[in-house]
Amino acid sequence: VISSTINKFIYIFINEHSTFNEKYRLNYSSTENVNSLNYIKNDIIRETLKYFNWNKPIYIGTIADIPENTGLGSSSAFCAGLVKGMSILKGLKIDPLLNAKIAFNIEKNRVGNYCGKQDHYIASIGGFKHFEFLKNEKVDVTDLKKYNSNLKKIFQNMQSFYTLKQRESKKILKKQTIN
Repeated sequence: VISSTINKFIYIFINEHSTFNEKYRLNYSSTENVNSLNYIKNDIIRETLKYFNWNKPIYIGTIADIPENTGLGSSSAFCAGLVKGMSILKGLKIDPLLNAKIAFNIEKNRVGNYCGKQDHYIASIGGFKHFEFLKNEKVDVTDLKKYNSNLKKIFQNMQSFYTLKQRESKKILKKQTIN
């Protein structure tokens, strides 16, 4: 897979808290204030907190440059960012490859979303890369910096339009997997 990041972002704020009445205060496209991890509706947040064995009061807030379900890998970027934030909060040092592997595992195996690995990897590593996904779960990454001038030309001559149409890629990926 050849992939590149774009200049659109999701910002994730994570903080332990002791000031709110509820244990879990979550602000994304919805707001959740719950006291039990099992009552968290956002699958990615719930499963990421479970993965990190988190049981302290926490505030998680997000702001995104683009809406969800646009086909630009927003759920994968959200999951990768959440894994990075939680690892920092727990004092763990994980490299970008491990971050991507954990994020993919959470979204694919814990949440049960149909998704490809490439979005988690480019969101975690960034830049312009070639990924080779091997059978033994190993991922080879090649930096394509030497092609940056060509990539710059492509991006300077490319336009993106928001069509106001949204779709859930997991439905499309589920059909592809079944076929």
